[in-house]
Amino acid sequence: MVRKIATIISCAASIACISQASAQDKITTQTETIEGAIVGVTSDGSPKIQSAKGIAAVNKSQIVRIEMKEPAEVAKARQAAASGDSAGVVSALGAKAMQFIGLDVLWVKESVALLSDAYIASGKKAEAKALFEAVEKNYKGTPDEVQAQVGKARLAVEEKNYPAAEQILNPIIEKAKGQVLPPVSEHASVVAAFYAMGQLLEAQGKKNEAMECYAKIGSLYPASQAQVTQAASRMKSLRESSNAFVP
Repeated sequence: MVRKIATIISCAASIACISQASAQDKITTQTETIEGAIVGVTSDGSPKIQSAKGIAAVNKSQIVRIEMKEPAEVAKARQAAASGDSAGVVSALGAKAMQFIGLDVLWVKESVALLSDAYIASGKKAEAKALFEAVEKNYKGTPDEVQAQVGKARLAVEEKNYPAAEQILNPIIEKAKGQVLPPVSEHASVVAAFYAMGQLLEAQGKKNEAMECYAKIGSLYPASQAQVTQAASRMKSLRESSNAFVP
């Protein structure tokens, strides 16, 4: 019996160790794999990881892949966003998103998107602008930078600075129109640009042109289901309120 108990304890300890190891963050570079806990980001966007050797920054130019455990705050933020609780999103993600901004990690980027939407919805324009500027700085040359630019256009529409919004959105949309179909990695930013342009045109009283923008989201990017649904809702509202139609 004692031997059986010892065996059970030993197995449990082994499983715990395996579970703990598998829960570690991993950074794979061109020459090695570093395991530990990612604790932040340097000013140039390189991740800082705490391992058995201490805390060290890993040059982002050498990184092949980052594997990082999603914190519980992200799930809480998703639930809050789904229920329209902007304050809940900000409470869950305010510090977490900024701590890791710049990392090429899916949940980090999702957190930034959720947080920016929550800031705009709750009227925290200064915080939203600061977040967009941080994204532009840390994700240069990527679709995430374009997403941040679209976010700034949304802020400009909110502030009725329509020329500034047009100046941001027109080049993004013209580039997309010049492609048969933008790369999949650019779909989210292009869809966001079309939707923001629709909002801008609505604000300017150009209901039919806004309808055309919303319609393009469904016809060109049907896989972007959430955005297609959102655009369809706006089209329905415009038809019912002003008899708008797609030119």
